[in-house]
Amino acid sequence: MASGVYIAATDADSQQAVVALGVTEALSGAVRSVGVFRPVVEGGAADPIVQTLRARFDLPDRYEDCVGASYAEARADPEQAMARIVDAYHALAARHAAVVVVGTGYTDVGTATEFSFNARVAANLGTPVLLLVSGAERSGRETADAIAMARQEVEREHAVAPAAVVDRVDPERAAALRSALGGQGYVLPEVPRLRAPTLRDLSRGSLVQDILTSSLS
Repeated sequence: MASGVYIAATDADSQQAVVALGVTEALSGAVRSVGVFRPVVEGGAADPIVQTLRARFDLPDRYEDCVGASYAEARADPEQAMARIVDAYHALAARHAAVVVVGTGYTDVGTATEFSFNARVAANLGTPVLLLVSGAERSGRETADAIAMARQEVEREHAVAPAAVVDRVDPERAAALRSALGGQGYVLPEVPRLRAPTLRDLSRGSLVQDILTSSLS
């Protein structure tokens, strides 16, 4: 069975897509094969994050194998949708050494409960949660508090969150924020125009190793 990591943003301000791209890039160099999965997607058109990751890494899996349920299905029958998500994930995970799960993007599920929903899905999948917290317009204390609150919510849903990434950080504040957070999170400076984390940023502090170790424990 594959190891996995569930990328769960705490709010809509984070760059979830680019972090998913960076994590998949890093993991693809560390394990034999990587799959990508989104538990809930919009109905109709194909999900752009799944399609981008499939194309970028030339993944062999069909699009249908990389998604769980639609938002409409999750609203109509949450228990049945959860069962579909779990079954689809395990079918995909059986074919890969690691799976990057990209949580919901604050577009349909109620904002007040969306993070809890993602934590619950992660618990059902048995995947550790990579917390994604926006550092934009947050002080070091506010960022640390946001990470702590998110970890508490994950634990309340009986999942684990061994690592946190703070993105959208002003490059001039990055060093100070790393110092302020200590071992609580990895800091990704916002790159003007690109807004993408580098592999050096993602590997800083052995983030990928933390993910793999937690997934296999």
